[in-house]
Amino acid sequence: METCVERGAAVATADAEWSEAGLRCRPCGQRAEIIGHVRTAVANDAAVAERKLRGRAGNVARAHGLVWSVTAIVFGCSYDHGAHAAWLVPLLAVPAVVVSLAIVGRQAWAYWTAIAIDVAAVALPLGAAATAGSGDAWMVAGLAATVPALLLIVMLSLRRRQRQ
Repeated sequence: METCVERGAAVATADAEWSEAGLRCRPCGQRAEIIGHVRTAVANDAAVAERKLRGRAGNVARAHGLVWSVTAIVFGCSYDHGAHAAWLVPLLAVPAVVVSLAIVGRQAWAYWTAIAIDVAAVALPLGAAATAGSGDAWMVAGLAATVPALLLIVMLSLRRRQRQ
């Protein structure tokens, strides 16, 4: 007769199971096996959730990078009829790329920076339309604020999913 390392009960060698901890009785061995399966399932679920979150972060980062870079190119080339495009476009586009790469890396500061830029990109056209006061200005401002508003919604959704 041997002793179970888990419960300390006497166990016949024929009814015992060997493990890395020592000799276990059959119920203790089955319990350890179930616990091992549960731990493996939890780890697999966490890995799948992490992979999905990483994919969503990449999609959001690509969308932000594309919209912000195109906006930087348009504003940089249209400002003063393109006279300052050589230095203004990189000045505006590089931060967009840096923040987008940081979103892929899931840096907390990048999320808050992207949210702040999106809020400013929604508020700026609406504030300009309020200053202009014409009906056409509101239509243009509404169209100009739509894409940043969608990016803001997607970013807030990703941020909420990451915290879960």
